Amino acid sequence: MDSIRILGEEAVHPGQINIDDNKESAVAMFKMMNIIVEKMILEPKKIDELYQLMPKDKIEGIKNRDKKNEDTK
Repeated sequence: MDSIRILGEEAVHPGQINIDDNKESAVAMFKMMNIIVEKMILEPKKIDELYQLMPKDKIEGIKNRDKKNEDTK
């Protein structure tokens, strides 16, 4: 995320043209954004969809177990 922030900030300052901008930097930023979206949004959603396939009583049992573990910390 730091690379996106730094490269992005360098690219968007008004009134400044950076002749060092290149296609490789832009492609790298898009690749990094795709990785971030995959890890932070898509993977958790896919995992939750699989989790929700379990029987509801099993999900409740897991929630109760986790609540008990939280209470003992």
